[in-house]
Amino acid sequence: MKFFLINDSILLSIIVWAFVVVLLVLLFKHRARVASFTLEVKTELQKATWPWDPKEKAFGAKYKELIDSTVVVIIAMILLSAFVAIADFALLFVNKALFS
Repeated sequence: MKFFLINDSILLSIIVWAFVVVLLVLLFKHRARVASFTLEVKTELQKATWPWDPKEKAFGAKYKELIDSTVVVIIAMILLSAFVAIADFALLFVNKALFS
C-alpha cells in the first residue's frame, strides 16, 4: 500500500491515481482515434526534412543548417520578447497616466 502513496498523502494519491485511471479509460475508449492520430503523425514525420543524417558520422553542412536555424529562432525570440516588454511598459505608463 505504501508503494501507491505519493508524498505520504492519501488525498493526493487518490487524486493522481483517479486521474491515471480516467486517462487510461479515455485512451482505451478512443483507441482507434489515438491509433489513427499516431499513424498520421508517423507519416508526416517521415515526410519531414531533418537537418541531419542519422547514418552520417561526421557533422556536415546539415549540422551547420541546424545551428543557423537555431540562432535565427533565438534571435527572433529575443526580439519578440523585447517588443512585448516594451509594449507592456508603454501600456503600464499609459495606464498610470490615465488613472492616476
